[in-house]
Formats: sequence, C-alpha cells, structure tokens
Amino acid sequence: MNENSENINSEFYNENYFNSPKKVLIIFIAFIITIILFYFIATIFISYGYREAMNATYFQSINTSGDNINNTLIIIDPGHGGEDRGAIANGLAEKDLNLAVAMKLNQFFILSGYTVIMTRTDDVLLYKEGQEDRKKFYDLRNRLEIAEKYENCIFISIHMNKFPLQSSHGLQVFYSDNDESSQVLAEMIQNESKLLDPTNTRKIKHDNNTIYILEKITKPAVLVECGFISNYEESRLLVDEQYQNKLAFILFCGITKFMNKTEISER
Repeated sequence: MNENSENINSEFYNENYFNSPKKVLIIFIAFIITIILFYFIATIFISYGYREAMNATYFQSINTSGDNINNTLIIIDPGHGGEDRGAIANGLAEKDLNLAVAMKLNQFFILSGYTVIMTRTDDVLLYKEGQEDRKKFYDLRNRLEIAEKYENCIFISIHMNKFPLQSSHGLQVFYSDNDESSQVLAEMIQNESKLLDPTNTRKIKHDNNTIYILEKITKPAVLVECGFISNYEESRLLVDEQYQNKLAFILFCGITKFMNKTEISER
C-alpha cells in the first residue's frame, strides 16, 4: 500500500466525513441503487433459467416435427380489459390476471416454436372508432373476428371465476360445441390441471349458448376459468407469479398434447 492510498483511507474513515449529511445521503443512495440493480439482474437470470429449464425438459419431449402442429396457429385471448374489469374480488380485477397468465402462456408457445396471436397485450377493450356506444358487445365480436379470419387455428380464452360461495375453487374448461374437437381440447386441459390441483374435481362443460364467442366460433375453441378470485386462498395463488407460470405451463401441456393427438383440418 502506498502513501497516497493511506492518506485516502485515513480521510475516508475520518469521523468528520460521516458528519456531513450530504455525503451520508450520497452513500445511502449509492447503496440503494446497488441493491436495486442486483435484484433486477438476479430476476433476469432466474427468469431466464426457468425458461431454459422448461425448454430443456418438456419442450424437447413434444413432437413438433409434424406439419400439422407447426402450421397450427394459437390464438390466446385474455378476457376483458380496459373499461371492462371483469370479475372483482379480494382486491383483484380479473382483467389483470387474465393478461398475466395469457402472456406467460404466450411465452411457452414462442419458446417452443409455435406461431401465436394474442387478442390483446395491453389493458384495452377491443372496440373501434364508432363502436363506443356498445363497447363490450363490439369487443366480443372483434375478438371473434380475429379467430374467424385464420385457417388451421385453435382459440384459447383465459378468464377467472367468481361465485358468492367463497369455498368454490378450481380450474374449469368450457368448450364450443360447434367443432367436435373442442371437447377433446377441453378434456386435455382439464386433465392436466389435476397436476396443479389434485383436489379439483370439476368437469368440462359446453358453453350451453351462454358464452358469446364459444356460441359463435367455428374453430376449435375453449374458455378456461383458471380459478376463483372470490376464494381468498385461491386468489392469493392466482396473483402469485410463480403460480401463474405453473398454471400457464399446465395450459401449454394440455394444448400441445391436443395438437399432437388431433388433426386440425384447414377450414
């Protein structure tokens, strides 16, 4: 250690240095910035590692060599948005959870080489200029139009459930009866959901002409109620990012198993 370094160190540790409020504030701010940067970098590496692990295991086990699978378009529809908050319970708005899960599901498909279209990627309702008088109606119709203009596709709508009985819980899949393969898709997803929650005894249901998009759509289509935000315990899971990743992965597994098993003909 040279003389200059000794002088620097003695000055740094001099009690008068820390008696300056300005210098103490600078040190404190530098410390906080360091902590924030460390957290940000760690989050990126953890997220990347999670995706890589999934890609190295399950993704490699999926047969994606068939033309049918590679040419199948996945349409992911996060329900509600914008002015339409969807179900509200336990301080949560359904629209936000729908989008969070849908974005994670989208990433799983992209990492596995699929082509995906999302009906929304922001907090918006899908109506156009001149459609402001019936926003929710046009929103649903515009989502339907997105699905109907593509050939060889499947439609997955992501939602959250709510019920006055707070003990109600569990994922449930509704399917369109306009395409017979929709029921198969619903079964695949519902069966996979038991890996996430073995206590879930819910069964798939057809839309019974009560869900606009499923009633009108002519493509293989399902609506997934991912859980009940009215159930406090389940709502805490649904807002948790790690649980959302698991949920999205379960949906991904069910959908890809369906595509491996079912020939989706062009319409």
